[in-house]
Amino acid sequence: KKQAMSGNKVAKQSTLPTKKEVESWNRQELCNFLISKGIEDKEIKIIIDKQKVDGSTFLELTTETLQKWKIPGGPDIKILKLVNEIQGGIKPFTGKVSVLVDNFSLLKQGEKTVRFYERDVDRVKMLVSYKNLQSFILNGRELGGPLEIICSYSSMRKKLVRFWDKIKSQGFVVHPIKKKPIMTREKRVDMQLATRGEQILEERNPGILVIVTGDSGFKPLIRSAMKKGWKVEIWFLSFGLNFEYQSNKFRRSNDNCQFLKKEYKKILYARELKGPRNFPVEIKHEHVKFLDDEDLLQLFSDLDLFGYWRWIDDDHLTIYVNTKEQEKVVNDWRNAI
Repeated sequence: KKQAMSGNKVAKQSTLPTKKEVESWNRQELCNFLISKGIEDKEIKIIIDKQKVDGSTFLELTTETLQKWKIPGGPDIKILKLVNEIQGGIKPFTGKVSVLVDNFSLLKQGEKTVRFYERDVDRVKMLVSYKNLQSFILNGRELGGPLEIICSYSSMRKKLVRFWDKIKSQGFVVHPIKKKPIMTREKRVDMQLATRGEQILEERNPGILVIVTGDSGFKPLIRSAMKKGWKVEIWFLSFGLNFEYQSNKFRRSNDNCQFLKKEYKKILYARELKGPRNFPVEIKHEHVKFLDDEDLLQLFSDLDLFGYWRWIDDDHLTIYVNTKEQEKVVNDWRNAI
């Protein structure tokens, strides 16, 4: 039996071979090397026995290739790290997460999602808790740089200045796109996100590129990232994924489509809402200014209700709920502030 199936371990090598040495290896020599680096027999069997990879083709492996072969994330990262280091060691795989948010797409997805789940909502204009969105995406992973939001210039109008100032103060980067007559707002955002994505690929060592979008216009960026040793994840709300991303072909080759499903209640909240919110609760207290939107989202999450409130001033806001019981919960919460 080949060593790929034997489970025998060999002493780990302290140094990496050169690119020239690896290119000259046959499959058995490559197999011995992978065993020495702690790659499991199951993955070695796929690479050596099933895919017939030798030293020269090993150095051509990409994230896309390994995902097509159904090699899972942990071994995938270890193998790509080896390839990158042998190729020169200049840009080893870090596993750090870089996040780009297509804000236009996210809000468009959000409206569809909210109107589906919240049957009493006729019309809604929303804002996003990027802090909560980032927490869902990271799930304990390390950031490679600040989360970056690509938004249209209209999102920056005066009545939202307070919101965007707060977003920037939280350490997020905001890229507002100014109006260009020959392009739609959506197209401008897509182009800026793709450009910024390519810049990140050059600026940072390979890691995990997360694109929060439902649009399919980022396939060139995705291909470019994978060729450079990056893993790519597409995050989207339940009703936001473009049909091209939903296709079996894409899903087979990219096990990286992350549904946020009903997490929308912890990510999105209304700044305008048309629906039966008949019980406004006014809260005016000096401690209110120490609250942030994430505190309010948690309150609404406890109520199992989509968030809707309005800030009147720094120490004054109105919270809108549906029932007397919910009104009582909010009043108790207010009294505990």
